[in-house]
Amino acid sequence: MNARLNLPATIISAWLTLRAPVAADLDQLVALTNNWKVSESTAVMPFPYRQANGQEFLDGLAGLDAPLAYAITADGSFMGVASLTSS
Repeated sequence: MNARLNLPATIISAWLTLRAPVAADLDQLVALTNNWKVSESTAVMPFPYRQANGQEFLDGLAGLDAPLAYAITADGSFMGVASLTSS
């Protein structure tokens, strides 16, 4: 059984909301991710990170039954993404 199937679509706390990334997040996703200090700590994120990379990421999440990534927001502002992988 895949544990990811049991994850809620949205997680809300007093400080943050985790939700599915959407097309409206693209510009901020690219702005935050196109940073060597962010990219160097990941195994798979390209640098420079361009609009096409962000769109490919979002397209890869579309239509999935279970969340593989959560957009992190606070007070409605996009702050980043937490991606999940299977081990």
